[in-house]
Amino acid sequence: MESHPNIEKLLSLWGMEGEAIAPASDPAGIARKTNVWFVGERYVLKRSEDAERLRRSFALARLLDAQGLEAATAIPSLDGSELVEDGGSFVCLMKRISGVHLRSRELYEPGGEEKARRLGEAIGKLSIALRGLDAPAADSDFGRTVFGWAFPRATELVSLPDGFCRTFAERLGQLLPLLPRQLIHRDPNLGNLLFSGGRFAFLDFDLAECNARVFDPVYAAGSVLSETFDEEKLHGLARWLPVWRGILQGYDSAAALTPEEREAAPYILAGSECIFVAWCADQPSMRGLFDASAAMLRTFCERFSDLRL
Repeated sequence: MESHPNIEKLLSLWGMEGEAIAPASDPAGIARKTNVWFVGERYVLKRSEDAERLRRSFALARLLDAQGLEAATAIPSLDGSELVEDGGSFVCLMKRISGVHLRSRELYEPGGEEKARRLGEAIGKLSIALRGLDAPAADSDFGRTVFGWAFPRATELVSLPDGFCRTFAERLGQLLPLLPRQLIHRDPNLGNLLFSGGRFAFLDFDLAECNARVFDPVYAAGSVLSETFDEEKLHGLARWLPVWRGILQGYDSAAALTPEEREAAPYILAGSECIFVAWCADQPSMRGLFDASAAMLRTFCERFSDLRL
């Protein structure tokens, strides 16, 4: 954890020395983020090694803010810079968005399905806002990532039914060219969302890219399961499946899924898990996450018919 004196020194570049400093916590309020600090009640200080991602995130935040949406816009330093280089990495100060993090388990409680629907609706409204923005973003090809690397690697590591593998490769390959593409958030897990006054606000657009737009609601639903999978597998996904449907239905109510997107959603979910399995396999410190992700992928294959919308 970075020392307070060093943070104080950095804050002097914004004229904010003396402000209260607290390490940012994760949505559960337990683990500390080592590169993010709350500064007073109104600001967040962040350190990153990727200046280009931060600049893209700032550009997008400015565009969303101009549309009246809550966004963590950058606060210029005293010399007008949005980024300050420090020891080989980059530091920025951003507006702090008010609100609380929704926890995955809340979606399994009474009223959780409605919260899931509202979450999906918020992602749909964000999708509409992003569609009209001319913002710098990488162009990503989900199919190339899945079929060129992740799916072959995942099937080497995880035993999956041959019939599923053939259907997955054939049908996803047919559907991907038909899916609407646009600028997406790319990482709408619950840690990147805040809930306040009946509305959701989105944080951290560092990974924003141009990709199949249905990826965002699918990823959000998958991230809920990944945080609770050890419990959910004991319930046979009975609590999570309504969350899956609620998020996709909420998105559909705001952004109108095409028939191809509705059919593709389970394939995108399984493909995303292939990516995570393949990535974790090459990270020695991720063995526990690899095991959980492999189990999730097998579960998606076994319960694929239940994932259809």
